[in-house]
Amino acid sequence: MGSGLEEFRYNEEERSGTRKQEAAIDRKRKREENDLKAKKGRFTSNDESSEDEHVLSSDSVERRPTASRAKAKGDSKRKSSVSSSGCISEHSLQFFSELEENNNKDFFHQNKYRSDFAREEFVRFVEEVMDRVRAHDETIREENGRLLINRVNRAGARFGGPPYQAWLSFTMSKTGKKGASAKYYLHVQPNNRSFVAAGIWQPPTDIITPLRQNIANDSRALRRVLALKSFVDVFHDSLFTNDHAQPLKSAPRGYSKDHPDLDLLRLKSFVCVHNFQDEEVMAPNKAFLENVVSCFVASVPFVREMNALLG
Repeated sequence: MGSGLEEFRYNEEERSGTRKQEAAIDRKRKREENDLKAKKGRFTSNDESSEDEHVLSSDSVERRPTASRAKAKGDSKRKSSVSSSGCISEHSLQFFSELEENNNKDFFHQNKYRSDFAREEFVRFVEEVMDRVRAHDETIREENGRLLINRVNRAGARFGGPPYQAWLSFTMSKTGKKGASAKYYLHVQPNNRSFVAAGIWQPPTDIITPLRQNIANDSRALRRVLALKSFVDVFHDSLFTNDHAQPLKSAPRGYSKDHPDLDLLRLKSFVCVHNFQDEEVMAPNKAFLENVVSCFVASVPFVREMNALLG
Protein backbone atom coordinates (compact mmCIF):
# COMPACT_ATOMS: atom_id res chain seq x y z
CA MET A 1 0.00 0.00 0.00
CA GLY A 2 1.13 3.53 -0.69
CA SER A 3 2.10 6.11 1.89
CA GLY A 4 -1.19 8.01 1.52
CA LEU A 5 -3.25 4.98 2.50
CA GLU A 6 -0.87 4.10 5.35
CA GLU A 7 -1.09 7.65 6.68
CA PHE A 8 -4.87 7.49 6.44
CA ARG A 9 -4.87 4.19 8.34
CA TYR A 10 -2.60 5.62 11.04
CA ASN A 11 -4.86 8.64 11.48
CA GLU A 12 -7.97 6.45 11.63
CA GLU A 13 -6.38 4.26 14.32
CA GLU A 14 -5.24 7.35 16.18
CA ARG A 15 -8.75 8.82 16.06
CA SER A 16 -10.25 5.53 17.22
CA GLY A 17 -7.79 5.32 20.11
CA THR A 18 -8.62 8.83 21.33
CA ARG A 19 -12.41 8.48 21.38
CA LYS A 20 -12.38 7.32 25.01
CA GLN A 21 -10.07 10.22 25.90
CA GLU A 22 -12.40 12.68 24.18
CA ALA A 23 -15.38 11.28 26.08
CA ALA A 24 -13.44 11.53 29.34
CA ILE A 25 -12.57 15.16 28.60
CA ASP A 26 -16.23 15.97 28.06
CA ARG A 27 -17.26 14.22 31.27
CA LYS A 28 -14.58 16.02 33.28
CA ARG A 29 -15.57 19.40 31.82
CA LYS A 30 -19.21 18.81 32.70
CA ARG A 31 -18.30 17.80 36.26
CA GLU A 32 -16.27 20.98 36.67
CA GLU A 33 -19.15 23.09 35.38
CA ASN A 34 -21.60 21.37 37.73
CA ASP A 35 -19.21 21.78 40.67
CA LEU A 36 -18.80 25.45 39.78
CA LYS A 37 -22.56 26.02 39.74
CA ALA A 38 -22.97 24.23 43.05
CA LYS A 39 -20.20 26.28 44.69
CA LYS A 40 -21.64 29.53 43.34
CA GLY A 41 -25.00 28.59 44.80
CA ARG A 42 -23.49 28.05 48.27
CA PHE A 43 -21.54 31.31 48.27
CA THR A 44 -24.17 33.67 46.87
CA SER A 45 -25.84 33.94 50.32
CA ASN A 46 -22.53 34.88 51.95
CA ASP A 47 -21.68 38.60 52.31
CA GLU A 48 -18.12 37.85 51.22
CA SER A 49 -19.22 35.80 48.21
CA SER A 50 -17.95 38.27 45.60
CA GLU A 51 -14.32 37.37 46.19
CA ASP A 52 -15.12 33.65 46.20
CA GLU A 53 -17.22 33.98 43.06
CA HIS A 54 -14.36 35.74 41.36
CA VAL A 55 -12.03 32.92 42.30
CA LEU A 56 -14.56 30.31 41.14
CA SER A 57 -15.74 32.11 38.00
CA SER A 58 -15.79 30.20 34.72
CA ASP A 59 -13.13 32.53 33.35
CA SER A 60 -10.72 31.41 36.06
CA VAL A 61 -11.24 27.72 35.36
CA GLU A 62 -8.55 26.39 33.06
CA ARG A 63 -9.98 25.75 29.60
CA ARG A 64 -9.49 22.21 28.33
CA PRO A 65 -9.99 20.90 24.82
CA THR A 66 -13.51 19.54 24.30
CA ALA A 67 -14.28 16.37 22.40
CA SER A 68 -15.69 18.40 19.52
CA ARG A 69 -12.41 20.31 19.13
CA ALA A 70 -10.44 17.07 19.29
CA LYS A 71 -12.77 15.51 16.72
CA ALA A 72 -12.37 18.47 14.38
CA LYS A 73 -8.62 18.16 14.67
CA GLY A 74 -8.87 14.45 13.91
CA ASP A 75 -11.08 15.11 10.88
CA SER A 76 -8.54 17.61 9.61
CA LYS A 77 -5.80 14.98 9.84
CA ARG A 78 -8.06 12.46 8.17
CA LYS A 79 -8.72 14.73 5.19
CA SER A 80 -5.09 15.77 4.78
CA SER A 81 -4.05 12.12 4.29
CA VAL A 82 -6.41 11.60 1.35
CA SER A 83 -5.30 12.71 -2.08
CA SER A 84 -7.14 15.79 -3.33
CA SER A 85 -5.72 15.40 -6.83
CA GLY A 86 -9.05 14.48 -8.42
CA CYS A 87 -7.96 10.92 -9.20
CA ILE A 88 -9.17 7.42 -8.34
CA SER A 89 -6.23 5.48 -6.95
CA GLU A 90 -5.28 1.86 -7.38
CA HIS A 91 -5.94 1.43 -3.63
CA SER A 92 -9.66 2.03 -4.16
CA LEU A 93 -10.06 -0.44 -7.02
CA GLN A 94 -7.96 -3.03 -5.22
CA PHE A 95 -10.09 -2.80 -2.08
CA PHE A 96 -13.37 -3.28 -3.94
CA SER A 97 -11.89 -6.13 -5.95
CA GLU A 98 -11.01 -7.91 -2.70
CA LEU A 99 -14.38 -6.99 -1.17
CA GLU A 100 -16.17 -8.66 -4.06
CA GLU A 101 -14.30 -11.89 -3.31
CA ASN A 102 -14.73 -11.55 0.48
CA ASN A 103 -18.13 -9.88 0.77
CA ASN A 104 -18.73 -10.38 4.49
CA LYS A 105 -18.77 -8.31 7.66
CA ASP A 106 -15.49 -9.67 9.04
CA PHE A 107 -13.48 -8.67 5.99
CA PHE A 108 -15.19 -5.29 5.72
CA HIS A 109 -14.61 -4.33 9.36
CA GLN A 110 -11.00 -5.50 9.25
CA ASN A 111 -10.47 -3.25 6.21
CA LYS A 112 -12.73 -0.38 7.28
CA TYR A 113 -9.89 2.13 6.96
CA ARG A 114 -9.48 1.14 3.29
CA SER A 115 -13.19 1.65 2.68
CA ASP A 116 -13.03 5.05 4.36
CA PHE A 117 -9.99 6.01 2.31
CA ALA A 118 -11.76 5.09 -0.94
CA ARG A 119 -14.88 6.99 0.10
CA GLU A 120 -12.98 10.16 1.08
CA GLU A 121 -11.07 10.05 -2.19
CA PHE A 122 -14.33 9.60 -4.13
CA VAL A 123 -16.06 12.47 -2.31
CA ARG A 124 -13.40 14.90 -3.52
CA PHE A 125 -13.59 13.47 -7.01
CA VAL A 126 -17.39 13.78 -7.09
CA GLU A 127 -17.43 17.37 -5.82
CA GLU A 128 -15.02 18.50 -8.51
CA VAL A 129 -17.00 16.67 -11.20
CA MET A 130 -20.23 18.28 -9.99
CA ASP A 131 -18.73 21.78 -10.00
CA ARG A 132 -17.37 21.32 -13.52
CA VAL A 133 -20.59 19.88 -14.99
CA ARG A 134 -22.80 22.51 -13.33
CA ALA A 135 -21.05 25.08 -15.50
CA HIS A 136 -22.83 23.41 -18.44
CA ASP A 137 -26.08 22.44 -16.73
CA GLU A 138 -27.06 25.02 -14.15
CA THR A 139 -30.17 23.01 -13.19
CA ILE A 140 -28.05 20.45 -11.30
CA ARG A 141 -28.68 20.85 -7.59
CA GLU A 142 -25.51 21.85 -5.75
CA GLU A 143 -24.96 19.51 -2.83
CA ASN A 144 -22.29 18.15 -0.54
CA GLY A 145 -20.52 15.28 -2.30
CA ARG A 146 -21.30 12.93 0.59
CA LEU A 147 -25.02 13.32 -0.10
CA LEU A 148 -24.59 12.30 -3.74
CA ILE A 149 -22.63 9.09 -3.09
CA ASN A 150 -24.65 5.90 -2.94
CA ARG A 151 -24.18 3.83 0.23
CA VAL A 152 -21.93 0.79 0.31
CA ASN A 153 -24.23 -1.24 2.56
CA ARG A 154 -26.81 -3.18 0.57
CA ALA A 155 -30.42 -2.95 1.72
CA GLY A 156 -31.10 -6.40 0.25
CA ALA A 157 -28.54 -8.09 2.50
CA ARG A 158 -31.27 -9.02 4.97
CA PHE A 159 -32.84 -11.17 2.25
CA GLY A 160 -29.70 -13.25 1.78
CA GLY A 161 -27.75 -11.11 -0.69
CA PRO A 162 -24.17 -9.85 -0.21
CA PRO A 163 -23.98 -7.23 2.57
CA TYR A 164 -21.90 -4.69 0.63
CA GLN A 165 -21.71 -3.16 -2.82
CA ALA A 166 -18.27 -3.78 -4.29
CA TRP A 167 -18.17 -0.48 -6.15
CA LEU A 168 -18.44 3.30 -5.79
CA SER A 169 -21.18 5.36 -7.41
CA PHE A 170 -22.87 8.72 -7.28
CA THR A 171 -25.92 10.38 -8.79
CA MET A 172 -26.69 14.05 -9.44
CA SER A 173 -29.57 15.88 -11.09
CA LYS A 174 -31.86 18.87 -10.71
CA THR A 175 -33.63 16.94 -7.93
CA GLY A 176 -30.47 15.61 -6.31
CA LYS A 177 -29.78 11.91 -5.90
CA LYS A 178 -33.47 11.03 -5.98
CA GLY A 179 -36.63 12.47 -7.49
CA ALA A 180 -38.43 12.26 -10.82
CA SER A 181 -35.84 13.71 -13.18
CA ALA A 182 -33.16 12.59 -15.62
CA LYS A 183 -29.93 11.78 -13.80
CA TYR A 184 -26.17 11.85 -14.27
CA TYR A 185 -24.59 8.70 -12.84
CA LEU A 186 -21.00 7.48 -12.35
CA HIS A 187 -20.18 3.88 -11.45
CA VAL A 188 -16.61 2.87 -10.47
CA GLN A 189 -16.02 -0.89 -10.24
CA PRO A 190 -12.87 -2.97 -10.78
CA ASN A 191 -12.35 -5.44 -13.61
CA ASN A 192 -13.30 -2.95 -16.34
CA ARG A 193 -16.89 -2.45 -15.17
CA SER A 194 -16.84 1.31 -14.63
CA PHE A 195 -19.15 3.56 -16.63
CA VAL A 196 -20.98 6.86 -16.81
CA ALA A 197 -24.68 6.96 -17.62
CA ALA A 198 -27.26 9.66 -18.15
CA GLY A 199 -31.04 9.60 -18.46
CA ILE A 200 -33.93 7.85 -16.75
CA TRP A 201 -33.49 4.32 -15.43
CA GLN A 202 -36.54 2.03 -15.24
CA PRO A 203 -39.16 4.72 -14.58
CA PRO A 204 -42.36 3.49 -12.87
CA THR A 205 -45.64 3.23 -14.77
CA ASP A 206 -46.92 6.66 -13.71
CA ILE A 207 -43.80 8.22 -15.29
CA ILE A 208 -43.09 6.06 -18.31
CA THR A 209 -46.69 6.15 -19.57
CA PRO A 210 -46.83 9.95 -20.11
CA LEU A 211 -43.17 9.90 -21.20
CA ARG A 212 -43.97 7.49 -24.02
CA GLN A 213 -47.00 9.54 -24.95
CA ASN A 214 -44.92 12.72 -25.23
CA ILE A 215 -42.37 10.90 -27.39
CA ALA A 216 -45.12 9.54 -29.62
CA ASN A 217 -46.62 13.02 -29.97
CA ASP A 218 -43.36 14.64 -31.07
CA SER A 219 -39.94 12.97 -31.01
CA ARG A 220 -38.16 15.45 -33.28
CA ALA A 221 -36.22 17.26 -30.55
CA LEU A 222 -35.06 13.97 -29.01
CA ARG A 223 -34.03 12.63 -32.43
CA ARG A 224 -31.96 15.76 -33.04
CA VAL A 225 -30.14 15.26 -29.73
CA LEU A 226 -29.44 11.61 -30.51
CA ALA A 227 -27.93 12.66 -33.85
CA LEU A 228 -25.55 15.28 -32.39
CA LYS A 229 -21.95 14.43 -33.23
CA SER A 230 -20.79 15.33 -29.72
CA PHE A 231 -23.34 12.85 -28.35
CA VAL A 232 -22.72 10.04 -30.85
CA ASP A 233 -18.94 10.24 -30.44
CA VAL A 234 -19.29 9.43 -26.74
CA PHE A 235 -22.41 7.30 -26.42
CA HIS A 236 -22.85 5.83 -29.94
CA ASP A 237 -26.16 3.89 -30.00
CA SER A 238 -25.99 2.84 -26.34
CA LEU A 239 -29.49 4.18 -25.70
CA PHE A 240 -30.80 1.12 -27.54
CA THR A 241 -28.02 -1.42 -26.94
CA ASN A 242 -26.87 -1.02 -23.32
CA ASP A 243 -27.76 -3.64 -20.72
CA HIS A 244 -30.22 -1.27 -19.05
CA ALA A 245 -32.30 -0.52 -22.17
CA GLN A 246 -34.31 -3.75 -21.78
CA PRO A 247 -36.67 -3.07 -24.72
CA LEU A 248 -40.08 -4.68 -24.87
CA LYS A 249 -40.41 -7.55 -27.33
CA SER A 250 -43.31 -5.79 -29.04
CA ALA A 251 -45.04 -2.41 -29.09
CA PRO A 252 -46.30 -1.18 -25.70
CA ARG A 253 -50.03 -1.33 -25.14
CA GLY A 254 -51.89 1.34 -27.09
CA TYR A 255 -49.26 1.75 -29.85
CA SER A 256 -49.19 0.13 -33.28
CA LYS A 257 -46.35 -2.16 -34.32
CA ASP A 258 -45.54 0.13 -37.25
CA HIS A 259 -45.28 3.34 -35.18
CA PRO A 260 -42.34 5.45 -36.50
CA ASP A 261 -40.95 5.83 -32.97
CA LEU A 262 -41.34 2.21 -31.97
CA ASP A 263 -37.61 1.89 -31.21
CA LEU A 264 -37.99 4.58 -28.53
CA LEU A 265 -41.40 3.50 -27.29
CA ARG A 266 -40.21 -0.06 -26.60
CA LEU A 267 -37.51 1.09 -24.18
CA LYS A 268 -37.95 0.39 -20.47
CA SER A 269 -35.05 2.67 -19.57
CA PHE A 270 -33.89 5.80 -21.37
CA VAL A 271 -30.19 5.72 -20.54
CA CYS A 272 -27.05 6.39 -22.57
CA VAL A 273 -23.83 4.72 -21.36
CA HIS A 274 -20.07 5.07 -21.83
CA ASN A 275 -17.78 2.35 -20.40
CA PHE A 276 -14.25 2.63 -18.98
CA GLN A 277 -11.32 0.27 -18.57
CA ASP A 278 -9.48 0.11 -15.23
CA GLU A 279 -6.45 1.77 -16.82
CA GLU A 280 -8.59 4.77 -17.69
CA VAL A 281 -10.03 4.97 -14.18
CA MET A 282 -6.57 4.97 -12.56
CA ALA A 283 -5.02 7.33 -15.10
CA PRO A 284 -2.86 10.06 -13.50
CA ASN A 285 -3.10 13.82 -13.80
CA LYS A 286 -6.90 13.98 -13.55
CA ALA A 287 -7.27 12.22 -16.89
CA PHE A 288 -10.21 10.15 -15.65
CA LEU A 289 -11.90 13.20 -14.12
CA GLU A 290 -11.55 15.06 -17.41
CA ASN A 291 -12.98 12.05 -19.23
CA VAL A 292 -15.97 11.80 -16.91
CA VAL A 293 -16.69 15.51 -17.17
CA SER A 294 -16.49 15.35 -20.99
CA CYS A 295 -18.98 12.46 -21.04
CA PHE A 296 -21.41 14.25 -18.77
CA VAL A 297 -21.13 17.47 -20.78
CA ALA A 298 -21.87 15.51 -23.97
CA SER A 299 -25.00 14.13 -22.30
CA VAL A 300 -26.36 17.51 -21.14
CA PRO A 301 -28.62 18.02 -24.23
CA PHE A 302 -30.01 14.50 -23.75
CA VAL A 303 -30.71 15.06 -20.04
CA ARG A 304 -32.40 18.38 -20.78
CA GLU A 305 -34.62 16.85 -23.45
CA MET A 306 -35.59 13.92 -21.23
CA ASN A 307 -36.56 16.38 -18.49
CA ALA A 308 -38.60 18.34 -21.02
CA LEU A 309 -40.39 15.15 -22.09
CA LEU A 310 -41.17 14.40 -18.45
CA GLY A 311 -43.12 17.65 -18.43
